[in-house]
Amino acid sequence: MRLIRNHFQPLFNSIMQDTDLGEDLKRFREPIDSDCLKIMKILSPMFHKIYLLYFPWEPTTSMKYNQVLNKSLNALFLFLKEYDICPRLFTKSTSFLLFHDIVDTPVNLLLNNE
Repeated sequence: MRLIRNHFQPLFNSIMQDTDLGEDLKRFREPIDSDCLKIMKILSPMFHKIYLLYFPWEPTTSMKYNQVLNKSLNALFLFLKEYDICPRLFTKSTSFLLFHDIVDTPVNLLLNNE
């Protein structure tokens, strides 16, 4: 417990307060702006086509969960690179954290936008 309290907790607090990564993690928790949601709804058919192109195994697969995660993470990095999103808008580490944050968040919380 001392190790966590004396070393890891201060390190975590410093990362959250003093780094771009901490700022990005805070923004991931914010609700999505309603205007942005309207635009995303209009663009959702195109997003779905891109999703099926880069992640065709996800809708129906017999692969094990960890295999799907690894394959999807690699496909995500390919997508981010091809669309010049990474590293221009997001670093690879931020993209990795966002991916795992989304995977680890229950679906009902992702859909509530609160």
